[in-house]
Amino acid sequence: MVIYDITIENIASADAPNLVLDSFTDSLVAGVTPPSACDDLASGASCSFSYTYTRLQSDPNPLVNTATVHYHPNGFPNDIQDSDTWNVALPQILEALNTWEIRTNMPNKVRSGGFDAPVTSVVRGRLIRHCGYMIAKFRVDGVVVDTAKVTTNYRTLVKLYLNGTMIQSKIGQSHDCSKAPVTTTVSPSPTVSPSPTVSPSPAPSPTPEPSDTPAPAESPAPEEGGTA
Repeated sequence: MVIYDITIENIASADAPNLVLDSFTDSLVAGVTPPSACDDLASGASCSFSYTYTRLQSDPNPLVNTATVHYHPNGFPNDIQDSDTWNVALPQILEALNTWEIRTNMPNKVRSGGFDAPVTSVVRGRLIRHCGYMIAKFRVDGVVVDTAKVTTNYRTLVKLYLNGTMIQSKIGQSHDCSKAPVTTTVSPSPTVSPSPTVSPSPAPSPTPEPSDTPAPAESPAPEEGGTA
């Protein structure tokens, strides 16, 4: 990033009318508007202001720009103009342009931007989910240098790219956070336990069979009476 400091001074004689601003342009930075202190300058008066230019990878080195200002004396149509040119040597190996992009699965929801950072720095990006929107934050050596916001609902898939590489993706939430983000959970298959071992039933005890041996004969009971 290049910072330009501008000073405009009216060096006309003390009896000259005030100078009224007509326009200010810069060959690199479009739309620069000087402060109101520059609108009307009396003799010997001056005003100062600053603005920045974000360098591009395609910029030449040195970087050349020209600032031009037009005034006219109060009450006269004369065009009084002046310009100045600066040459700025750019540090080729000290910093580089980092580009980012946010893509979603919703129509017309793509944002992009970029920032300079020293090539030796650690550059990171992160998505932070909120109700109804998501914030992307970009840090250089731990310091936030850029942010971006994109609206979401609970089905919005947001992908964050840094220097052309996707570094993170998240599902958004609805505006009132009433619905949780849609997530896919893969449950593991249930473990099939082996069937229990069937122990054999104990064999029944054998029933004794009747014996073939005849039972012994019973002795006759003695008769009653005396000896003959």
